Amino acid sequence: MTTTEAIIRHADGIYEQGGLLWWAKPGATSTFDERVWAGAFYIELHRDAHRNPWRMEEEAGELEQAHAVMDEWERAEPDFKPMTDEELKAKFARQDRDWDQWREEYVKRLETDKQRYDPEREQARLELLEVQS
Repeated sequence: MTTTEAIIRHADGIYEQGGLLWWAKPGATSTFDERVWAGAFYIELHRDAHRNPWRMEEEAGELEQAHAVMDEWERAEPDFKPMTDEELKAKFARQDRDWDQWREEYVKRLETDKQRYDPEREQARLELLEVQS
């Protein structure tokens, strides 16, 4: 698993990837390339888990390894402060509200489209495509 974002090595063991700065915690044994792999693996695994709920179980060993690598690295921006649990909960609540709003609008569009649906017109389109092919 690779990433297309360039990796820049700065002084004092700071690495930059995708505009984010990272450095290894004291005692870390992983390389930055391993950290890049772990981040890409983690994202891919969570995306795939929506289509294949067993993937998390199938990749449990590598997921544990990825977590171990990720735990050895931290953000290196001078003023970086990780989100608190409350800030994360608020962010996720906003995302949920946005998703619910999008879903409501989508259902309304579907209902509008159902009212415009004409089976005879659909059949005519299919016949036209058949003739053209």
